[in-house]
Amino acid sequence: MLDALREIKLHWLECPISERPQWHSDIRAIRDYANAQGVRLAGAEMQAEVEGFRPFIERGLCDTIMPDAKYCGGIGALLRIGELAAKHNVQTAPHNPTGPICNFASLQACIAGTGCDFLELQVGESELFRSAVHGTEPRFEAGRYGMPTLVGIGAALDAQRLDEHPYAPVAGGLDPSLG
Repeated sequence: MLDALREIKLHWLECPISERPQWHSDIRAIRDYANAQGVRLAGAEMQAEVEGFRPFIERGLCDTIMPDAKYCGGIGALLRIGELAAKHNVQTAPHNPTGPICNFASLQACIAGTGCDFLELQVGESELFRSAVHGTEPRFEAGRYGMPTLVGIGAALDAQRLDEHPYAPVAGGLDPSLG
């Protein structure tokens, strides 16, 4: 895959295979191959707490880890994970494709913490991303967010808007290979 994509000059390759422990040596081999082409390997978005990220950081499995505030244990855990990553020169880019509340929580962690280099974000995936919250969201301009100005994480859910779009579970849930 990396050979086929060489011409587009990827910045990183994200989660190319299952991240279960039995695949860690293969992940390291993929990282080495990617790095030889100038591509970073990113992953670990489904891990929990510092201990879940430790092998990816300390064993050099990833150049960039992607803790998700929803899965890793919240903003505090995301901050602790980012600190450990920074000590090992591993980049942190919170995984963040699931909506405005996760976006604001991840943005707060990036503002407050160490080692948060990038923030993954949703662009044009759903109109609800912007309309499901009250308040003035930070503006995203020229590749950067402004600081939230509201109390708390910077946004509040619009219950009426969400009632117009009731929760519907994803059939089959998450793919087991993601864990």
